[in-house]
Amino acid sequence: REDFDWDKIFDGVEWFHFTGITPALSDETAEICVEACKAAKAKNITISCDLNFRKKLWSKEKASKRKHGRLFLFR
Repeated sequence: REDFDWDKIFDGVEWFHFTGITPALSDETAEICVEACKAAKAKNITISCDLNFRKKLWSKEKASKRKHGRLFLFR
C-alpha cells in the first residue's frame, strides 16, 4: 500500500469515486479504499461510492470482517 502517493494521485482532483466491488475483492483492496478515502477527505475532495452489490462477492461474514461500513464515514 505504500506504493500509492495519495498527494500526487489526488493533486488537482475534485472528486473521488470507487465502487463496492473494489473493497469486496480482498482485505487489502478494502484497506486501500479506506486509505484513499482518508486522503481524499483530508484534501476536501468529494467522495462517492456506487455499491454495486454482488452477492457472489459479499457475504455477511466478509462484510463484517472487512468493516466496509468504515467507508461510509467519508461521505
